[in-house]
Amino acid sequence: MKFGIAVLAAFLGTLLALAFVLAWRSSQETGKSIPASLTDVPAEAQKVYSDAKSRATTVVNTGKETYQKAGTAVKERFTSSEEPLAAEEA
Repeated sequence: MKFGIAVLAAFLGTLLALAFVLAWRSSQETGKSIPASLTDVPAEAQKVYSDAKSRATTVVNTGKETYQKAGTAVKERFTSSEEPLAAEEA
């Protein structure tokens, strides 16, 4: 029972801290006080989510491009190194 209450308290504390950080960010952008910025928390959360999603998409696409370029270079290296061996055997 005590463990469940501790987990619940930690979860609620995390939610309150997240709401405070989002209100603080909003107050920094708008110049309003933190209590006045509490109404902007949902919009700020959506903005943070969309920013994180776009950054993650950019990173994944860059990683894919790098992997494809490296894979192509490795394939070219192995196919070019196999061709002289085939010519020597013949």
